[in-house]
Amino acid sequence: DEVMETLKIASLIGYRFQGNIVLEVSSRLNCLSDDGSSQPKQTSISSVTSSVSLCLAEALKGGFVERTKDGYQFSHDQLQELFQVMFDEKEEEQLHLVIGETYLALTGTEAMYH
Repeated sequence: DEVMETLKIASLIGYRFQGNIVLEVSSRLNCLSDDGSSQPKQTSISSVTSSVSLCLAEALKGGFVERTKDGYQFSHDQLQELFQVMFDEKEEEQLHLVIGETYLALTGTEAMYH
């Protein structure tokens, strides 16, 4: 289910997360082929944006996450932990790499050294 997948991604980003980061990570994951290479899939960015937005709205409605002034947070730390344990080791490793690359792309290398 897409809501579960979105929350799994959010859980590795952190207890608190921003929707735009989840969106960017989801977009990058959707661009990877099934074998993990960077050969792009045919997924439109608007469909990913719509999907992530709908999933976060459903997660809010279901009480999994709450709005904060800067984005979202899990309604309980154990919910975040529950979604984190749904990954197998290889999937978690790949997602951590994509999250790191996303933050690096959004902040640039300059910000990391200041």
